[in-house]
Amino acid sequence: MEFIRYDWDNSEEWKNYLENIFPPPPQSRILYYKKKFYKLKVDPNFDVNYIPGNNNLNQRNDERNNNNNNYNNNNGDVIFIYTDIILSVTSFLSFFIHYPTSIKLLLGYYIHNLIKNEGVPKLNQQYFNKIINSESFSCLILLILLCIDNSHNIFIGIPILFNTFFFICKESNVLIHNFIFSKILSFKDIILRYANFFEMNIFITIYGYWFKKNSFYFIFLYIQYIKFRFYVNQNIRDGYLTINNYLNRIKTSQTSPLLLKHIIQTCQNLGNLIFNLPSSIAANTNIAICNIF
Repeated sequence: MEFIRYDWDNSEEWKNYLENIFPPPPQSRILYYKKKFYKLKVDPNFDVNYIPGNNNLNQRNDERNNNNNNYNNNNGDVIFIYTDIILSVTSFLSFFIHYPTSIKLLLGYYIHNLIKNEGVPKLNQQYFNKIINSESFSCLILLILLCIDNSHNIFIGIPILFNTFFFICKESNVLIHNFIFSKILSFKDIILRYANFFEMNIFITIYGYWFKKNSFYFIFLYIQYIKFRFYVNQNIRDGYLTINNYLNRIKTSQTSPLLLKHIIQTCQNLGNLIFNLPSSIAANTNIAICNIF
């Protein structure tokens, strides 16, 4: 088995991965994290339930493990899962009770989630490259902006609410394995795609400013956030292109009024100015990250 023959002692990548785990795992948990690392960095098809030297049990695990989750449900993992569910459910419910409090709770939850998944934060390029495409990191940036601005604009928090809801379903499905959670998770990509459309709507910040729920400076910051999201999230880029193609069809239609065509062209020019779009949009998610501001 390649997993057994992997050179763990001389792998700098494995050593860096182990150093970033918080809290540091006991020796009895090292094998679990080795398997998690091996699946993440070496072989995406590796079965994390593989047990070295026990082929019969590995075969039974292959038959039983059809949900492809990466959790090892021993007592330590169950505690972490329960902690995640309590934090996320509390944040989710408070969204409907007291929005500013929910934003602060969600900020704490996403910091916890980022540390759990990506390790202790480090001020270096390697760590930044690791978290740049993480949804938790993007949500964390937006939550920090909302806290700084003391925002009361509930519409801006809706995409984060959807992400939190799916985190709850994912963690709950690990514990309960209920078909309801599996069914909800099967619609995750579709629902988040519509949430991304909502996230791209700059007009919600104008609404917030008009009704004194956001500052004018927040509009500028939110535009920078959307530019960042555009370069790290494929759904945002796909959504922008979908909207742009739809507007092009209206603009080229013979039945569209001339005034409407001028408005559409103005909006498209504004979008191109905001996102600084190249002539052909690169597929690389890390393109021009340093130029978003």
